[in-house]
Amino acid sequence: MDSVWILGYGPLLVDSQFVVDYKRLNMAFNGTDMPNDYREGIRLLYDTLGAKYFTYTKYMNQTLGNHGYHVLKTITTDHVIVDMPTIRVNACSVRSEITFSFFCNILNEDLISICAYYVTVKMSMETYNITVDCREGI
Repeated sequence: MDSVWILGYGPLLVDSQFVVDYKRLNMAFNGTDMPNDYREGIRLLYDTLGAKYFTYTKYMNQTLGNHGYHVLKTITTDHVIVDMPTIRVNACSVRSEITFSFFCNILNEDLISICAYYVTVKMSMETYNITVDCREGI
């Protein structure tokens, strides 16, 4: 957990992984790309969500992607290579959910691509239930 100074608000607590992943991942909130500066992103979440903003920073990072990756590893024993530029994190305050999606290639023991998967991980921010969908061949 980190404390980030937001001009006009003072220190706000955020999950430290959110700050690390903010520039690395393509993030959107309520259908709009997040601002370039993570401080402005935190301000947007705080202004829209109030006290719930921290929970969104907790999961708007690689946490849900890692969960999807581990689920995919239970489906295949082959090498799983995530296509980093395809990662998308979309949060919606109206539906109270965060969606993390990515493509990945599956390689055999000779490192030859044998198929691809599209992985979508959805988390309800009301019930904290997580749903993982792995679609082969997309």
